Amino acid sequence: MPEWEMMAAIGSGEAGTVGTRYSAPLGALIDAATEVNAQILARGTYTRANFFAVATAVTGTVVISSRKNSGAGAMSLSITATGITEDTTNSDSLVDGDLFNDEWVLGAGEALTLTVLGSTLDGTGNIPIIGSYSFSSINFGVTRFSSLVGSFANEQTTEASRHFTVNTAATYSNFRGYVSQYSLNSGNSVTTLRKNAADAGPSLTFTAVSAVEDTTNTATYAAGDEAAVQTVNGGTSGTVGYNSVQTKSNAIERPLFSSSLANTGITADAYVAAEGRLVSTATESQTQKTARSSFTAKNMQVNVTTGTTTNPATIYLRKNGANSALEVAVPNSTTGIVMNTTDSDTFVDGDEYNYFVDHTGDNITLYNIGFELEPTALGGHPTMRRWGGVHNMARTSRQRRGW
Repeated sequence: MPEWEMMAAIGSGEAGTVGTRYSAPLGALIDAATEVNAQILARGTYTRANFFAVATAVTGTVVISSRKNSGAGAMSLSITATGITEDTTNSDSLVDGDLFNDEWVLGAGEALTLTVLGSTLDGTGNIPIIGSYSFSSINFGVTRFSSLVGSFANEQTTEASRHFTVNTAATYSNFRGYVSQYSLNSGNSVTTLRKNAADAGPSLTFTAVSAVEDTTNTATYAAGDEAAVQTVNGGTSGTVGYNSVQTKSNAIERPLFSSSLANTGITADAYVAAEGRLVSTATESQTQKTARSSFTAKNMQVNVTTGTTTNPATIYLRKNGANSALEVAVPNSTTGIVMNTTDSDTFVDGDEYNYFVDHTGDNITLYNIGFELEPTALGGHPTMRRWGGVHNMARTSRQRRGW
């Protein structure tokens, strides 16, 4: 059975709120007061395991737990120190139709900042979950474009800036979205899956706060097709607050992408988590996820909206604190999607991975960075067999930098 890495992340960190809050298992790492806002729908049979967190600040003992169908899951992290905390013993069994997410519980006087919260999904077929999560309030009477991968926020008037290239042919189905705020005075909100700047087939119509899923239409992508999400709002007043969109794929490859919240540039060397909201940091350890599966990373790409003028940039997928074989070189004055479909690298259980933007001087603006993850080992959660337990990992000198 294939096993995929999955994470929610934000390089600057998400500070928990005292009380009980909820976050999604993918996309932007932000907490929500209402659980349904953070839920992702399983459209297949999976084992979710290898619960993983990176903390940059903690006071007291803060508990992060997995959730299933608005009830307690089996995985739990008691975070008492900065660095990595993992649960490599427990797992959650998910079946078609289950909703899953994570829960944060902070008592009075407790504090926690996380940059990465991840897990693995061990599936019974080639049905990885692809999606984006954040919160985006979209005004009445407009057409906007958002990302299907990473962070849904920062919708744009220009579709190309939200594209990612599908490099392995696939059919996407069960397109779903969730809206937590709705105040349009008339009309509705229609969100459509896109292919090469045209409607791909799957479409969602919202008229109130709700989850909507298209279980009829599918979108077939050939290698090289570009995907995005379009939202068209009616009305003459009001807004629609989107939290997530997701789909399932019939290809074994799962795209891991960080996409940006705001159109801000990078002017110095920076690190970014492999999936989630594209917020860079100068501290690499804040962005690293430990692989708890084996996979081949391939077909790396970046979407550049503002190119460099004097100092070209190179974006690397990192492995254990060093540049891997997978990189994308962005020449001066280059915008749009730049890809490397030639090189690849292999990752095994225990390897750390993230992105590195090698650039100093003038500005480069990236709307997304991503690659395709192809599982090379068939599940079984080797970390459970080898270790077991819930623990705060002893941080090596590489992991301690900046803390």
